[in-house]
This record gives sequence, C-alpha cells and structure tokens, in this order.
Amino acid sequence: MERVRRRGGRAYAVIEASESTTELDQSPPKLSAYPPAALNPIDTVVCTIDRNFRITTVNDAWQRLALDVGGTAPCGAGGIGHHPLDCALVPQRESLRAICAAAFRGEWSRYEFEATLDTRAGSRVYHVSITPLRSPEGTITGATLTGHDVTQYKALLAAVVSQQQQVQQTLASLRRREARARMLQRTAEALNSTKSLAATLRVVAEAAVCEAEVQAAVVYILADNERLVPAGSYGIDTGSRISKSFWLESSLARRVVEEGRLLLVDDTTRAADYSFPRLQNGEVRAVAALPITGPSGIKGVLEVYAAQAGAFDADHVALLHALADQAALAIRTAQLVERERRQTRLLRLINQVGEQLASELNEQDLMRFVTKALVEKLGMTFARVWLYDEPSNTLVLRSSSGLYTGTGGQFARIKLGQYAVGQIAASRQAFITNDVAHEPGVGDREWAETTGMRSFAGYPLVARNRLLGVLAFFSREPLDPELVKLLDPLVHQVALALERAMLYVAQVAARREAQQLARLAGTRAAQLSATLAAMTDGVWTCDTAGRVLTVNEAALAMLGCSPEQPRITHIDDIASLLADEAGNPGTR
Repeated sequence: MERVRRRGGRAYAVIEASESTTELDQSPPKLSAYPPAALNPIDTVVCTIDRNFRITTVNDAWQRLALDVGGTAPCGAGGIGHHPLDCALVPQRESLRAICAAAFRGEWSRYEFEATLDTRAGSRVYHVSITPLRSPEGTITGATLTGHDVTQYKALLAAVVSQQQQVQQTLASLRRREARARMLQRTAEALNSTKSLAATLRVVAEAAVCEAEVQAAVVYILADNERLVPAGSYGIDTGSRISKSFWLESSLARRVVEEGRLLLVDDTTRAADYSFPRLQNGEVRAVAALPITGPSGIKGVLEVYAAQAGAFDADHVALLHALADQAALAIRTAQLVERERRQTRLLRLINQVGEQLASELNEQDLMRFVTKALVEKLGMTFARVWLYDEPSNTLVLRSSSGLYTGTGGQFARIKLGQYAVGQIAASRQAFITNDVAHEPGVGDREWAETTGMRSFAGYPLVARNRLLGVLAFFSREPLDPELVKLLDPLVHQVALALERAMLYVAQVAARREAQQLARLAGTRAAQLSATLAAMTDGVWTCDTAGRVLTVNEAALAMLGCSPEQPRITHIDDIASLLADEAGNPGTR
C-alpha cells in the first residue's frame, strides 16, 4: 500500500506494501479481484521500461497523470529515455528498483500494489501492476507498468462497507434490545412468582450470563454487618476449594461498595490484587463489577466474569446496569416480602409468649420462660432478668438463659445507676445499641470481640409506675429494627405478668396468714369455751356494739335462762333479766 505526501509543492508516493522482495505475499488484491466496471480502460496508465529503468513507451493517460502529479522529466514522448519516477517525485526509488529487478530476474510474473496520489483533481487511488516484458526468444527485456484508477470503486466500496457496518450496528442494537427485553421479562416473571430471593437473584445471574454472553455471574447482598454475601450465582464452580474461599469475600466487590461505582478488570493476569472464582467453563480473564443501588443506598454488587480479556464494551456495561436495576428491584421486593413475613412471624410469636405469660403465675417460672423465649424463639445469644429489691435499692439477678445460665458473678447484684442495667432502672428508659464493644457499661471490648457480641437491648420492667426490674439481652447479630419495635409491647406484657405473679404470691401469702390466724382464733375460742364452762361464776362477753358473744351456764342459771332456749343476744337483755330477777327474787 502507498500513501502520497507533498514536499515543496510536489507529490510523492510512500510505498508501504513492498519495501523488499520478501514481502510479496502481503500485496493488495490482484487486479482480477476488481469487477470490470471498476476498471476504465480510457484512464488506464501504461508505461514500459527497459532493464536500465528507462522509459521506452508511454500512453496519453500516463502523460495526463504526469502533468497532474508533476515531475522533473518531460512528459509524453519527451520523457522516453528518462526514469519513470522522474515524472513524479518518489523517494522510494530504490525499493521500486528492487521490485523491477526481481521482475527482470523472473521471480514473479506480476507484482501488484495500490498507490494513493494527490492530483490536481484531488486524491486518487491507483491499482498498479508490474509485468515483465519478454522478447520472442523469451528473454526478459524490460517491464510494463500499468495503473488503473480505482478511486470511484474504492469510494463506492467504502460506502457499501459503511452501510453494512451501520446495518450490523442496527442489527446488534436490535439484538441487544431483544436481549434486554427477554432479560426484563425473565426477571419480571421471577419477581412476580413466589420464588425466594436467592432463586430470583439466580435468575438475574443467569440472565447476565445468557444475554451478556459471558461465562458466569454472581449477585452479592450487602448484609447488616457490612459483609458481602453471595445470594445468587450462575456458572460458578461452587465445589472447588478456590471458589469456597472466594465466597468469603471478593476484594473487587468490596472496592465497588467502598467507591460506589462500576469497576472493570480487562485482564485478570494483570490484577493480582484481586481474588476471582473458578468457573465451570473456562477461566476468568475479564471482570465487570457494578453496585446494586436502592433508594437507601448500595444494596449489593453484581459481578460478571468473561473468558476473554477486554470483553466488556459500552453495550455490555449498559446491559449490566439494566441487570443491576433488576437485581435492586428483586432485593427490594424480596426484602419487603420477607419483612412482612418476619412481622407476621414475630407477632405470632409474641402473641404465643403473651398467652403463656397470661397463664403463668409462678414468679420464678415466668422469668425463666421469658429469658428462654428470647434465646430459643427470637435468637438472642443470652437474656437476663433482674428484680428490684426496694429496701436495698439493688437489682438482683433472678434468671439467665443462653450463653450464661448462672445467676452469680459480677452482675448478680447491681445498684441503681451502676452499669448499663442500673442506668436503665434508674432512668426507666430502654437502651439499645448495635456496637457493644464501644459502649461503656455494657461490656468491655475484649469480651465483645472474644464472644462476637454485636448488640444489646435493655428494658425497664415498670407496672403502675412501680419499678419491678430490668429485662436485658445480647446478640451476636445486629438487632432487627422490626423486632425492636415489637419488643416494646412484649416487655409491657412481661411487666404486667410479673406484677400479676407478684400480686398472686402476695395474695397466697395473705391467704395462708389469714388461715393460720383463723385456726389460731378457733383454737383460742375452744379453749375459752372450755374455761367458761368449767367456771361456777356467771360470765358473759360482748363486743363494742353490745352484742353478746358468749354466756356460760352459770350465767344462764343466774339469769334464769335455759341453755336450750337462750334469750340473751344483747347486753340490754342481761340488764332486763337482772332487773326482773331483782323485782321477783322468788321466781325462776
């Protein structure tokens, strides 16, 4: 191939295709490759030279070309005997001499190349062929240089190629639209189905592989503890040791979360800082990772893996963004559904706990039931209940379930205002944190890191404005905001149940005391009756209202009354009988 440059107002060709005879295989298409309509015989340039590189014959087209291009030698017949390239300044004269010399030696029957020349009419493209001339005896006596102006054909061909490219681009755009439509339909069907979040995100990963024409994809969800959890994948060899370790963390995905933008790795062999999974088919050579963003921020990361370096172009990125949007919608929808399910489950559980609390009247059993329910039903790591001892102004640990079951130790007795539990009791305000390690009074940092404690919640147990105690629990996971909202009525139920149990215990104790007093009174009454019956003096007793309580037989005889029909019910009856006795001393 040749390019034409101008220097000092003159045009010269720069030969690129055939700098030496060793590059003959790299010549342009043969002249026969051009259709006949592209070759105008009127414009065909013909020039013959001898073995000394002197012009022997030229045609009119050569003369016109020489006049257009310009040269130092005469044009037309006056140029015979001159070097052909003197008519058009070409600095690669030695290269052309080498080409012609090879032709003179018979190394090829024809050598062809293309040259672009700047003429007065503009830039023109010529297809040039060099053919050896032979004498009747077969001896090579020179060469024929023939040039065909293929400018119009080249322009037409370029236009056709451009149109074909536009058609291909249009078809590719249509295919991408169809792929996106199929992808959206598949993910929409998954969203409208009853599939779990993991199943829905696997559909998203599968759509990324099928529609973006890559090898594998993974959808990560950003958990509450800021850890990336793989929730859906396709094309990953999950059984390999490399992939299992990869599931723990993807440094590229982590960086996407930190920077909040799309990241591309065009060649993984040059990205030693990142870890990549093992694929079911092929090896990871290119990676695209982009954030899955919702209304409240980043929800996860979509990572896509290709087996070819530099596989992701602008169209792939646009498709992946659409997939990320679908994944965000899937996550949001699934989280809303899961939130409703969790609320229903928690409400049902709290109602069950409330029913149990309503039927439990044993104070210690009730506290043990509450702490066990928090651990076994609600997933807390351990839970405790302290009761308030008003005389000593102290909280006494009465029940502990989960990681610690003992009721002794450092926190067995806590003064009001001491530690977080004592402050909760003193302020009668709940306290909740998801950062136990950095909350003074809750737990020291070393203990929190050793046990993995993340969250703490403490609630005062108050009924009728009376402090009963404190309910507190720890968890290795952040507390669910929905659970926290539902715990307030549960704690209120616990306080009421505890008050009811305390009242029941007090009533039982009062009933027992009353029964003991009644038994004692009965015993004393029997003893008094026996004593009165044995006395010879008349004795009676009455209350402050004058009602007669007891009268012994001696008194009845004294008053003239029969034991079978006593007439004495009030002290006034005794006075009347005494008066009668005084007025009628001889009658009974």
